[in-house]
Amino acid sequence: MKIKHFKFLILILLSTLSCKEKEEKDNTKPEIRDFSKHTEKQKYPELYDLILKKDSVLFQAGFNQIDTHQVAQLISKDFEFYHDEHGLMETKSDFLLSIYSLHDLPFKTRRTLKTETVKVFPLYTENKSKLYGILQTGEHEFFQQKKHVEAQRTSLAKFNHLWILENNEWKLKCVLSYDHQNLNNVRSE
Repeated sequence: MKIKHFKFLILILLSTLSCKEKEEKDNTKPEIRDFSKHTEKQKYPELYDLILKKDSVLFQAGFNQIDTHQVAQLISKDFEFYHDEHGLMETKSDFLLSIYSLHDLPFKTRRTLKTETVKVFPLYTENKSKLYGILQTGEHEFFQQKKHVEAQRTSLAKFNHLWILENNEWKLKCVLSYDHQNLNNVRSE
């Protein structure tokens, strides 16, 4: 009986040591950081501020005020725009023409950036020797306002903007606009 009891104690001791070793090994694993609690501004403050300023000018001047001259200054000469509902625009001039055509609509349009969804990702050359681009992702809402009527939120969409450094200036080179959700007849906040 003593031998069985001794074997049982050894098994418990070995099992405990094995668990202790496993815990020690688990403690040597690299820490997994949860970035969901950090804002993009905390990760890349200068890039975040820079891109939000560019984004604001692009949409305030272009979409909200229909100022194609300012938009032309912001976008690359080989600009491309991919839209899940309106197709592909392969040239800068096509894009500027589409913005100018907003004058012909029977209502005013407005775009609002959902800043809490914006993320920025720096793009570097090999060996991180030089920053050449910034990928901006996020969501935005679109509104329509007819004369003497309160603005109506009409859609929500996701976007990716590729900003490239050209001749020491940040230019918008490529836009992906997708996952448009129709929100007709939803009142503005």
